[in-house]
Amino acid sequence: RLFDPYAVVVYIPLVDMGDRSGVSEFILGSHRAGALDCSRFEREPPPPEQVVSTAGLSAGDVVLFDIRLCHRGLLRTDRERGYGEFCMRPVVAMNFGVDAWEDGEDVHNWGQSFLVEGPHGK
Repeated sequence: RLFDPYAVVVYIPLVDMGDRSGVSEFILGSHRAGALDCSRFEREPPPPEQVVSTAGLSAGDVVLFDIRLCHRGLLRTDRERGYGEFCMRPVVAMNFGVDAWEDGEDVHNWGQSFLVEGPHGK
């Protein structure tokens, strides 16, 4: 079935999230569109009522979302709350998927090894 979920992301900010700390935004319902090109939202922003932000989350809060959901991280401008030249914010992001799934889109962001030993369909 087209709409069966195959992977989820667990996202945990390690600092309090505010407008200047580089929040993440999610577009409600975008995972239901099948193979959606999320880059279109850079050209045509979604209606504000469809956008959910991590602004207001505290360090250690947990966000769980379907990996097909269009999402993006915004620019971090608060040097006091970030690290390095680009003020990177510390977060934990873990992808969990069915055995046959491989994240071909974010291959440069995530490792390809399993945390738990087992058959994993390979």
